[in-house]
Amino acid sequence: MNNTSNDISNSYNLTNFDSLSEVSNVFRTSSTENIEKKDDISITDKCLNAVLPANSIT
Repeated sequence: MNNTSNDISNSYNLTNFDSLSEVSNVFRTSSTENIEKKDDISITDKCLNAVLPANSIT
């Protein structure tokens, strides 16, 4: 969730998961999106890097 007026870049460490797929499905809710499907994000070296747009839940 990003409740600020600026985009935020986050990295998620997934090393505690025994099994991972190669991508993460992405859905977003904002003032203009209602659980809208977005492009998948690649998971590389058990790390997911995502940009959370301003005022959204991704």
